[in-house]
Amino acid sequence: MPRVQLQQVRKSFGAIRAVDDLSLVVESGSHHLLTGPSGSGKSTTLRLLAGLESPEAGQLFADGIDITRLPPEKRRCGWVAQSPGLLPHLDLLAQLELPLRFHGVESKERRLRAEAMADRLGLRDRLRHLPAELSGGEATRTALGRALIDRPGLLLLDEPFAHLDPPLRRHLRRLLRELHQEHHFTVVHVTHHPAEMLSDADQLTCLQSGRCQQTGSPDDLYRHPSTVWLADLLGDGPVWRCPTGEFARHGVRLPDGVQAPVGARWMGIRPEMLSLRRESDGTPQIGPVRITRVARAGARTWIEVGWPTDNTVEVPVAGPGGEWKVGETAWLAFAPESCLWFGSAGEAEMDHRQAGGGNVRRNG
Repeated sequence: MPRVQLQQVRKSFGAIRAVDDLSLVVESGSHHLLTGPSGSGKSTTLRLLAGLESPEAGQLFADGIDITRLPPEKRRCGWVAQSPGLLPHLDLLAQLELPLRFHGVESKERRLRAEAMADRLGLRDRLRHLPAELSGGEATRTALGRALIDRPGLLLLDEPFAHLDPPLRRHLRRLLRELHQEHHFTVVHVTHHPAEMLSDADQLTCLQSGRCQQTGSPDDLYRHPSTVWLADLLGDGPVWRCPTGEFARHGVRLPDGVQAPVGARWMGIRPEMLSLRRESDGTPQIGPVRITRVARAGARTWIEVGWPTDNTVEVPVAGPGGEWKVGETAWLAFAPESCLWFGSAGEAEMDHRQAGGGNVRRNG
């Protein structure tokens, strides 16, 4: 399975620099996520890997071999986009056979391999159905099977699960994990929702304006995000933030000997790293705060707390959370190692929200 490398790759569309001197390594047999805001160059990077776009500068390598000018059909990549892209006049069996037919596999072998893939995907009883007769999940599974049936070394996924409901996404994630473990192909997976995929991935790269903003293991990026945007994306909800010069105003108490690193402009703490206390106990804490809302969401309850400054954060607690009532006073405890520190880049990504305020929970 190929080890893929991009070296200072550049691609523009008119005046727009979609990929800007991007260098990236995707290890052999790994599941590598690409994320970033809209327009950050994720899909263009995938198309460059597939040979569907040509770079204006830089090189692409697979196992050390330069593939920069290699045509798509010679790269042996599997591709699944947001839209399954099934041909409307072909039934499911013919859709699966299509790559094999293109590469000259004889008809009997094509049929056997297509039926085996349909079995693996749970689609054996749909072989004679046209795309219009398939559900969204069945169409996505068909596109995934079509991408894998010719046993490519590299599978490129451009948000194929984005428009599916959560139970179906979980099912297809599990199926992808199983197929990946069985066949050990290399995966490059573009997603806007990396938090859902973190347990499946080996590496995560965040792009910004066509450049690599940060790359590493999912755990590394969760624990040490370089920007507020990435921290918000990877957690249970928006990070609570406070300017380092306003600790007293927000009731922030750090442990003795701990202070903001040089150059840090903001401190952040993930909601899931905060815990509610009824009294101030002198440990690292924030408060006092007032409970303004108690909202049950599945197995957890979100306790919204607020400051007189209009700052708010929603803290998840296990179970029904019935012991907390609106109007009560509380303190937020945290471990010193859970603090995230951001400089000017974190400040720039505060967008329209005021310092440390206006957090909105994205869950439940």
